[in-house]
Amino acid sequence: MFTRRLRTAPSRPPMPADLAVVNQEEKKANVAGFTLVKKREKGAAQFTQVISRNVLYLTSNNYLTTSESSFLFHLSAVVEMHSNALTKHVQQGKEQKSSGKYFTIAELGRVFGFSREHVSRLVSRLIEKGIVYELINLRSIKRHGRVVEERPLFVNPEIMFAGSQNRINATLCRIVINDDFLEKEGMILPYKLWIRPGEEYGRLYPRKRYIELKQGSAAK
Repeated sequence: MFTRRLRTAPSRPPMPADLAVVNQEEKKANVAGFTLVKKREKGAAQFTQVISRNVLYLTSNNYLTTSESSFLFHLSAVVEMHSNALTKHVQQGKEQKSSGKYFTIAELGRVFGFSREHVSRLVSRLIEKGIVYELINLRSIKRHGRVVEERPLFVNPEIMFAGSQNRINATLCRIVINDDFLEKEGMILPYKLWIRPGEEYGRLYPRKRYIELKQGSAAK
């Protein structure tokens, strides 16, 4: 005689009290037409986005040398979130955060293992090509006859940007727009930077839309 064994489903462990409360509140929210969403854990890794279409355009037009492209890759590691400035970073827990202190040419050389002269040449060429921008205090030059203060360096956000491409620092936008060397050199980038009047942030637009915004601004 054969008998069939009946297997009972293993009992579930009791639900934690706080989770039970969450489930009750979720049912109430569902009745009211709302949904509770579990908060996702944020990644601690800082990232810098390369604007690949623009970089590909510059590369295909031989605008950057191999050494300049390689150096840009190094710079991506020290770009400050939202400002695109080249700043020193400090360890805070699991995260690397900007100290707010700008890199000098000599310090960049020490960090990347290059000579000061090599870094100076590369940075100068990138400034001349509109890839890097240098903020100089004109009052200081008039007063002392030369640059005596630190000179913040910023990477053009049309090439790479640390942060959302839809929330680009307004001051950085105006610096690049007012001295758009890439455009003057005939580099017709697929994505261009623009900030609308009265808006807090600028953003990258496809070229066609950028032209429309620029022409609309000039007509006003």
